[in-house]
Amino acid sequence: MVKILVLEDNVLSQDLLCSLLIPEGYEVVCAADGQSGLAQIQEQHPDLVISDIDMPGMNGLEVLQQIRLNHLTASLPVIICTSAEDESCRRLATQLNAIYITKPFYPSKLLKIVTEQLTQQLSSSQQSPF
Repeated sequence: MVKILVLEDNVLSQDLLCSLLIPEGYEVVCAADGQSGLAQIQEQHPDLVISDIDMPGMNGLEVLQQIRLNHLTASLPVIICTSAEDESCRRLATQLNAIYITKPFYPSKLLKIVTEQLTQQLSSSQQSPF
């Protein structure tokens, strides 16, 4: 079963994401701050991360940077899902190979992005180096 980490401090947003992902057959684990999110990544080994930016302590972009710096998680697909329509945040997320979408979003759009990211991850992991 594909596992998705939802990194979101707002309980209503966590619940919304879970209500979208679980019926699609995904296993969902949640964390409410960046430090907990990084710990969940190490413990749970998710296939994809959906993260807000604004969280207590370490924000979502800092988490993304830590994910990319760790060779074990550097290729982990990350979707930044935030209400921050900040061009510098969007640019940094894109430079760090993450998808950036803003809230509110269409559920079908988010599910399409999740599917695309997981498919892309699967196909790149199956490619032979020869």
